[in-house]
Amino acid sequence: MSYDDIRTHQRMLQDELRTEGLRQAIDATVREGDAVLDFGCGTGILSFFARKAGARTVYAVDRSPILKVAQQVAADNGITGIHFISGDGDSVALPEKVDVVVSEWMGHFIFLEDMLRPLGRLIESYLRPGGLCVPRTVTPTMGLVTDKLLHDEYAFFSRRRYGIDFSHVAKWPYYDPELRHLHPGQVDVTTMTGESIELRQARDVAVVSGEMIAERALTVYALAGWFTSEFAPGVEIRTGPHDPETHWKQVVFPLAEPIQVAEGSTVKVKIYPLRIGPARVHAWRWAIESSNERRLYDSVMHHLWLHR
Repeated sequence: MSYDDIRTHQRMLQDELRTEGLRQAIDATVREGDAVLDFGCGTGILSFFARKAGARTVYAVDRSPILKVAQQVAADNGITGIHFISGDGDSVALPEKVDVVVSEWMGHFIFLEDMLRPLGRLIESYLRPGGLCVPRTVTPTMGLVTDKLLHDEYAFFSRRRYGIDFSHVAKWPYYDPELRHLHPGQVDVTTMTGESIELRQARDVAVVSGEMIAERALTVYALAGWFTSEFAPGVEIRTGPHDPETHWKQVVFPLAEPIQVAEGSTVKVKIYPLRIGPARVHAWRWAIESSNERRLYDSVMHHLWLHR
């Protein structure tokens, strides 16, 4: 996904649950005369909402050239009072403290975008004491995928295809999480939540963990991750398979060997969002444990093999 691509921004803006929810949260949070930071402003929609809500000034920050679109849209609509700044959270310097930080920084299952760390740095440096953030909190959620057909789909390379032996990569799909819109029948209704991220105390997250008691016997073929976010008090969005669909998908973490979960047993799940090397290339590690059985996988090994 490229943020230089206008279609990426179109998909986000077309997501009315997301965009209208953020508008409501900004209207409820920004007060007349506030200074606002919009981090990762994209085409500028949240900056425009903040100005309409009464912000005195908005600092709209983005490292993508799409910032030029935001500038042009502001000019075309006669929207003033926005300072457009090209840069990221590690390099940007603002001329003043701000009263509100707004940022739609969440990737699929929160962590697919590498924005939390630089956002945290800006909040720590520039948010006034008592200042507010939109969204307020983001909470990771995990579920158990019980759809065998999905597991069978990942076995594609384990059979000869077009007369060619692909056995070298037969297991690779099980070590490569993917984005999907899962339907409710694919994921058990009992879910697990990790520790909420409060934006005013934003920091990198090393591991997301949760546990549940199985209400019935299950065969688990994969894990799934998504999130819930409180944009403002009373304004919330949920991005799971049992919720109304948004542009956010769920991240599916396959299990090469399914795990049997007995009714009444405790299931423990851990998912590690990883960053590899100076370029902070994204990778994952995931684990599930139940009844003394444990599965542990990561997406690092095959990435290193391809790029060594």
